Order: sequence, then structure tokens, then C-alpha cells
Amino acid sequence: MDGVVAVGLLERGEQSSPKGVVQGVALLGPVQSQPPYTGARVVDQQDIGMGGRTVGHDPMVRPSEVGCGNVPCHHPVVEPTATEMDRIANFRGIGGLPTTDGRTTVGGLLWRSGHLGRASDADLARLHALGIRTVVDLRNEVDSRYEGADRIPEGAVGIPAPIPDEGGFGADIREFITTGDVEAMRAVWSDGRAAAIATKGARNMVEHPGRVEAFCRVMDLVTDADRWPLVWHCSAGKDRAGWVGTILLLALGVERDAIVEHYLESNRVGTRRAAALVDGGMLTEEGLELLRPFIEVAPAYVEAQLAAVDDRWGGAGCMLRDGLGLTEDRIADLRDRLLD
Repeated sequence: MDGVVAVGLLERGEQSSPKGVVQGVALLGPVQSQPPYTGARVVDQQDIGMGGRTVGHDPMVRPSEVGCGNVPCHHPVVEPTATEMDRIANFRGIGGLPTTDGRTTVGGLLWRSGHLGRASDADLARLHALGIRTVVDLRNEVDSRYEGADRIPEGAVGIPAPIPDEGGFGADIREFITTGDVEAMRAVWSDGRAAAIATKGARNMVEHPGRVEAFCRVMDLVTDADRWPLVWHCSAGKDRAGWVGTILLLALGVERDAIVEHYLESNRVGTRRAAALVDGGMLTEEGLELLRPFIEVAPAYVEAQLAAVDDRWGGAGCMLRDGLGLTEDRIADLRDRLLD
């Protein structure tokens, strides 16, 4: 399960929606992508050289990018935790979190979000103002077809880094939303089965070899300071993007309670999206309750992931090194740049 519910919905009513929240929904279906900003580009995976670097990549330095690349990163000039977006859900950073050694994560350099397929021009301008130079897209081909290809801010590079959905749960969930078949949902998701599937899906991100390999590639991109400021995203910005965030916070030595709290912040959007499905007539109240474990996140999901870190890898240090290819030097460099 990849948490792709309530995303890929054709949206209406955005003009009156709260920032970053879509109140109206319509039937699922492919969308026509809007054009990216002039100067934006998307590279294919084959264009990425060893170490995750884009062949021929020539980063553009802007005044707002203090703390990128070879410049010390202790004093970013961008607000550290969140920026309001019109049509990009769950957009937030990693700043302000406490570490076990008494330091604090800095903001303005690494961001996470839902997809950029329907980003408004104003959203793109905000991303440009934040100095975003890299957009890492964790979605698969099916996600992009339904949600639209990313709109990339001017001067930035978009890099597809899809996380595989071997079980096909995302497609199954979309099908249930499209049909609104509560009886079919009840047959497979009632009596706690939906929550069990969601928990297993979260744990699989830590244990499944294909997913571990994919997240290894993602972390090579995300931890490359020459690509910062950077935003990574999946569909809703909560499951795949959430695990990337947890990996990063583990590497930085963030306190466990703060990691869990950061993960659960996705529910600020998920709860509203859940209500939107009912208000838009796509689901009944019963259907929503059956679907809720896939729309929102729960402490059990991230706790299962953290348990799998110990059970499968023998601890965060071993997972970071042996599973995700983050050397001690790379982690030390990250801490130097992202902690204050």
C-alpha cells in the first residue's frame, strides 16, 4: 500500500479552498498536464550519472540559496517549516526539530510535499522564490497519468525516482473510489484489515528489497547538497515522501518523538481530504471509514517502520549504511549542513 488515495482526483472548487487543501473532488481520470515554467526541465533516470548526479547539470545559484552546495548551511534565509501553497498539498520542511545531541534541524533547504501536477502559477512562483533547484518525484507511471506530470518551477530540474508498487494497491484503491462500491470495500477492508494493509505497506518500505533499492537512489539525490534547495514528493506527500523524511531525520539524529510527530503532521491535510470525498459525493460515511487508513496516517505506521529498522537492519546506523548507502562521512556532512 502506497498511500495514494484521495490523490489523482480531478479537483474542483480550489478557488475557495483553504491553502494547500482541495475541498472538491470529482471522478478519477487522467488529467492534462499544465505547462511548466520556462527554463524548467525534467531529466530521465538514464540521464542521471553515478552518484545520482545529473549529467551536465550546472546548478544555478540564486540569492535565496544561502547554505547550498559548498556554502555553509547554518543560517538559511527561508522560513524553516512551512509555506502556504494553493494547489500543492502537504508542503513543508524539516526545520525546527530537536536532535538527541541538543541541536536543531535548520530549514529552507529540504522540503517535502504532495505532487506538483496541478501546481498553480502562484505556487510555482513561490517555489522559485524558495530557490528550489531540484524536484524529486517518487510517483510511478500510473500516479503521474492520473495526477498529471509535475509542473516544475523556473530554473529547476525535475528528476523521476519512482518507488515501485509491486502489490498494485494504489490501483485497487483508485478503483474502489471510482466505483464507490462500499460492499466491495467492506469485503476486503472491514474488521481492521485496511489498517493492517496500511501498516504492512509502511513496513515494506523498510524491508522490501525492490523498495530499499529505490529509496537508496532517492536518498542519494536528496542528500546531494549541490541539488539544494530541493523538494521531494509522492502523491499525497505522506507515505513514500514520509519515509524519505523519516530516513533523513534518523540520519540527522532527531529525537524519536519528534520524528513521529513530524510524520503525523500529514493528517492536517488527510483529514480534510477525507471529508472532501464525502462532501463531493464520491463516498458514503461508511465508505470513508473503510478508506480512512489509506487517506490518513497513524502512529502505528511509523512505529512499524521504526521497529523494522531494528528488526531488519539492526538499527538506524546499519540501515543507513548497508541499506541506503549513506556513509559516515556523508552523514557527518549532512549534520554539519542541516543542524544548528
